[in-house]
Amino acid sequence: MTSDYKTAAQSETVSPIYLLRVLDIPPLDPATHDVDCLYITDAGENVMWFDENGQPQTYYACGMSVDEVERSKEQTTDQCHISIDNVSNELTALAQHYKLNGVRCELYNAFKDTLDSESGATLKFSGKIRNITVGQTQVDAVISQGFDGMDKVPRRICWTSMFPYIPSAKNPRELSRK
Repeated sequence: MTSDYKTAAQSETVSPIYLLRVLDIPPLDPATHDVDCLYITDAGENVMWFDENGQPQTYYACGMSVDEVERSKEQTTDQCHISIDNVSNELTALAQHYKLNGVRCELYNAFKDTLDSESGATLKFSGKIRNITVGQTQVDAVISQGFDGMDKVPRRICWTSMFPYIPSAKNPRELSRK
């Protein structure tokens, strides 16, 4: 935790909030849309804090709930469930124009009193959206930490059918008649 965050946490009254960054959302059609980022908070009103580049950014208020981060001792990745409720049609229309699965998210804990500095919040969870359900007024997302096995699966560089004259590339079950 940062010093600003520790100082605010020790005060007599606190007003904790969550800050969510949804980073580099790729469009389905790059010709009509730009790559966007989304900044959301569960505060009662919009707040100003910093983005990933250290620039002041408006975090838009909406009904957001964050379940406790699920930690596992097995070889599975940690995950976090985020529900955003009572959202406008503009936010739910995002699913029509942007690819949301696989997008990187950062969830921060902060206090309203500490939003003046970049060190006013502490990172609670970071990961990629693995599953998202977009309803008319609600968005539910499961964010997984780390990398998925499919992110690191090796890709085949060439196929044996591309090299028919190499004897080891031929199918041994085929008979060749000369």
